[in-house]
Amino acid sequence: GSFTGIDREVQIELLEAANVYIKDKKVKSIRISTRPDYISKDILKMLRKYHVKTIELGVQSTNNYILNKSKRGHTFEDVKKASKLIRRYGFRLGHQMMVGLPESTEIDEINTAKDLIKLKPKIARIYPVLVIKGTELEKDYKANEYKPLTVEQAVERCKEITYLFRKHRINVIRIGLQNTEEISFP
Repeated sequence: GSFTGIDREVQIELLEAANVYIKDKKVKSIRISTRPDYISKDILKMLRKYHVKTIELGVQSTNNYILNKSKRGHTFEDVKKASKLIRRYGFRLGHQMMVGLPESTEIDEINTAKDLIKLKPKIARIYPVLVIKGTELEKDYKANEYKPLTVEQAVERCKEITYLFRKHRINVIRIGLQNTEEISFP
């Protein structure tokens, strides 16, 4: 999710609840995920106060055309700005990227990985695009306007990107989504 996009009072309520476990030494730190355009100095000051240590940005791509085509609502400039702020404020930076976005090619995805490497995240997640029932992407898929990657293509692309990240000492902590009610096999 986009933690810093939810109501600030709810953020604080959740962070205070998590901090009970930090004070009891049951948990060492808090990790959040959010959008690059939901990061500011004020937000980072608040997160630091509540012992957040890792912030993962849902980057998806560094190609502005692909970001726009996917209706992400942010640009690569937002990613660069947020990444620099997060590192400057002493947080552990993580990036999440996707393979198989509409009109994205293997070269676009390799270039995204290279762009992200320059921003010096400590961790990364790589997600192949899944067509989820009831989404605009499903409509495009049914209208033959979007063709998802095959499993083999997704594995090959993730393998190449994982190699690049690991070569630059960026720990890939997940490839693919975990099974949920919304994302499951019949």
